[in-house]
Amino acid sequence: MNTESPSSFLGFLIGDSPFSGEPVVNLHPLIKKPLFRKPFVNLLELLLKVQLPLFLIGAVLGRARHNELELLASLFCSPGREKATAQMLIDRQAKKLRSYGQPLHSFYDFFMHTELEKMGVAWPQLISQLARHKILVWPDLGPVLDICLEEAVGFGVLFPEETAAFWREANETHDPDLWNRWRTAGMNLPEEFSPILLAKFEADVLTMTAIYVADQVPGLLDPLNLRQYLAAI
Repeated sequence: MNTESPSSFLGFLIGDSPFSGEPVVNLHPLIKKPLFRKPFVNLLELLLKVQLPLFLIGAVLGRARHNELELLASLFCSPGREKATAQMLIDRQAKKLRSYGQPLHSFYDFFMHTELEKMGVAWPQLISQLARHKILVWPDLGPVLDICLEEAVGFGVLFPEETAAFWREANETHDPDLWNRWRTAGMNLPEEFSPILLAKFEADVLTMTAIYVADQVPGLLDPLNLRQYLAAI
């Protein structure tokens, strides 16, 4: 699957870019290629193994550079469209919050509700019901993933404190029942819980962003304060 641009930030993360190494989020093993039918992915696998990791990456990136929305927007648009793209990200989040219709309280609930709504699927649903849904790789999947990543950055920019709180609740505090439920559903979780500290994940996200920026838009290295992460590689 190719995204709209082979050197897009999304393409870099999923390994669709010619300068990517190992993909940060590996979509390709999930693609089913039946005879005489278009390739597709299972919706549950897509949500848990691709879109949710992209959402976490984008939200943490947005939080880490929440005062630089227009600079972050330049990762997703052509030159000259930064201000309009930044405003679009704000508008999308406002629309999603209205649709969500309740106070923010969980990464996963907000993510599942808003992503499934865009696909016409109600949340919550039984995991077994979600597993029956399929989405075509082309032309449907590229725009879905692009929008997921962009909106996640907007979420982190607009809600930096909530992003930090949600992260710590989901990834630094162990809830055995929730852990086992999502692991059984197919989320990429180890058998035993091990805390993932926000500071460590943020450093990883900024490092991968620095690698992409250095190759594609090096003029953003210093404005986004990313050069230090290249030096640490």
